[in-house]
Amino acid sequence: MSHLKFSASFITLLLVIISLQSVKSQDYNSLMISNIHENTPLKTYLDQLTSESGIRFFYDDKLINEIELKKTRNEVTQEAVSSYLAVVLMNDIVGTRRKVLRGMQQ
Repeated sequence: MSHLKFSASFITLLLVIISLQSVKSQDYNSLMISNIHENTPLKTYLDQLTSESGIRFFYDDKLINEIELKKTRNEVTQEAVSSYLAVVLMNDIVGTRRKVLRGMQQ
């Protein structure tokens, strides 16, 4: 059984080395990736990178989904905090204007 594990590991390592040699021989200076935007999901980015460069990326869908979820959670949290701070600032401005108005009325 351990002989099979060793053989499978050896074959996997050999395939990785062969694929790295073929990737290494490409001219990376000529790679141009188009239409990649800041908010592009990571999976979409990697798929487009693969289709345009010919370089295959292996990743765990669960991990990608967790990364995207954290990114979305951070964006929602940032938006909520920004909205809250805007309300606090507006309340402060309104309070200051009321004080000024009262002072002018006296």
